[in-house]
Amino acid sequence: MPKVEVYKSILLEKIGKNLTESELESVLEIAKAEIDEFDEENDKIKIEFNDTNRPDLWSCVGLARQIKTYLFGSLPSFEFFSKAGDLKKAYGEIEVSPEMMSSIRPFVFGFLAKGMICDDKMLDTLVQLQEKLCQNYGQKRRRVAMGMYSANFIEFPINYTACNCNYKFIPLGMENEMSIWEINEKHPKGIEYSSILKDCNRYPLLVDNKGQTLSYPPIINSHDVGALKVGDTDLFIEVTGNNLEATLLSLSVVACDLHDMGFEIFPVKTIFPKETLLGKEIVCPFYFQDTVEVSVDNVNRMLGIKLTADEMCLDLKKLGVSAVAYSSSAGDSKGKDKIRINPPVYRNDFLHEVDAIEEIMIARGLDSFKPELPKSFTIGRLTQIEEFSRKVRSLMIGMGFQEMIYNYLGSRKDLVENVRNYEMEDWFLSVDNPMTENYEYIRCSIISDLLKSESISSNFPYPHKIFEIGKVALRDPNSPEASVTYDNLAFLMADKDCTFNEISSLVASLFYYLNIEFRLVEARASMLYIIGRRAEIFVNNFCVGEFGEVSPFVLSNFGITVPCCVLEINLNFLLEASQRF
Repeated sequence: MPKVEVYKSILLEKIGKNLTESELESVLEIAKAEIDEFDEENDKIKIEFNDTNRPDLWSCVGLARQIKTYLFGSLPSFEFFSKAGDLKKAYGEIEVSPEMMSSIRPFVFGFLAKGMICDDKMLDTLVQLQEKLCQNYGQKRRRVAMGMYSANFIEFPINYTACNCNYKFIPLGMENEMSIWEINEKHPKGIEYSSILKDCNRYPLLVDNKGQTLSYPPIINSHDVGALKVGDTDLFIEVTGNNLEATLLSLSVVACDLHDMGFEIFPVKTIFPKETLLGKEIVCPFYFQDTVEVSVDNVNRMLGIKLTADEMCLDLKKLGVSAVAYSSSAGDSKGKDKIRINPPVYRNDFLHEVDAIEEIMIARGLDSFKPELPKSFTIGRLTQIEEFSRKVRSLMIGMGFQEMIYNYLGSRKDLVENVRNYEMEDWFLSVDNPMTENYEYIRCSIISDLLKSESISSNFPYPHKIFEIGKVALRDPNSPEASVTYDNLAFLMADKDCTFNEISSLVASLFYYLNIEFRLVEARASMLYIIGRRAEIFVNNFCVGEFGEVSPFVLSNFGITVPCCVLEINLNFLLEASQRF
């Protein structure tokens, strides 16, 4: 969860009230936050948030805005925001090249902030906000990245374009020019973040009208104009990203914070070569959030209280949320039974009616709700598959196997290439925008995990006998979720004398103790196994699993030097098949 350091003096000044430590601790509940550490010597408080949906709170001024609104009840106003049908005057333009619209990072927005002199504390606050937005909300810059510049050196319009890997400029923190390729390979930020653009042949670039390089997003700013310093008065802020709403929200959060610091905000227009969901021209900061309709009856039912629509609107106002009560019936026979919520410009976490109900609950305070004992009594029990899995687990341990526990996510190299499982690759479930390539696929087999463990266990005495009972998942076009999850058993035996006959006897022992009849059928060739050393297990004419001797090519991929035999059984299939007759 996000942790931020705020200056105590600035926080209390922005709140407008001198709160004690206990009072501050209490009021932080409305932000789902708590004090982690007090540093009186350096005038700092470390605050930990228990929610990742409110990036607007991850700064001193953003948190102060929320607390001040709660204590004094006045809604903050940000008149510089554009919205559909009401675009503000733009004081600069960003032109997006057609090439960037089809790239991995098509969106860029910005604004100007003027009128304040940056001091040490202000810069510290801005840098921390940038870091938290990019690392947490921006998924380590993959979804959103932000750049800050001294506006005095920039000439509009700014061009958001693409370049090849030989393009050179002086990156921040360096004294000499480096090519894009050199930045990716040698610059600390390039080493850390260049994997975001690993599939790109051309790279994002922000260049102003004078030809100055502003930045290579989302990696690094330029040395010339991409560094803020104490004494700067005019700032240019830009945010790039691969998600339209996330990019706009991040920019809105920073704009509101700078406004609350005393800056005057000047909008900047982004011109796209083709239509986006919000049009070809977007003047930012831009209010894009949708209204949310809430039923008064649903609020009272879910919270177990009796409030009027107007009372709910007042509660929402405490947290900076504008709401209007109205009647859904034309004749007003029901009275005000609905609430229409307009989310604040710096929030986009009202996705459902329940989010608004939670907001009312927070505004009223959790202590205001009296605890009640449950009115109904139910008895829980383990599911049938869980009971069966526990029985199998106990038998495997009794047969001398050691249980392992693995991650469900893995890399293509481990799950496909090393086990030569190419025929199943189309059935794998992949993760959109994974944080690392090590977690890009959801496994559909446990065998690769067992082989990976064996590859680092050569120093331990043989034989090695390990197993896991865990989840696997794969695509299923016939399922409503387009995927299906199973509980599988897989085990591995490694020894210089490990053979097909030995693992066959283990299979026979397992099914004997399970009291399930089975038969073996020679299976067709598979790249995982030695030809002729693979068998499928059938129960009541239903295939429930397979086992065999692992191919030397697969063992070589994992660096394993002794023979290995593996088995994998779908426990869901086995349980179902054993109960058929």
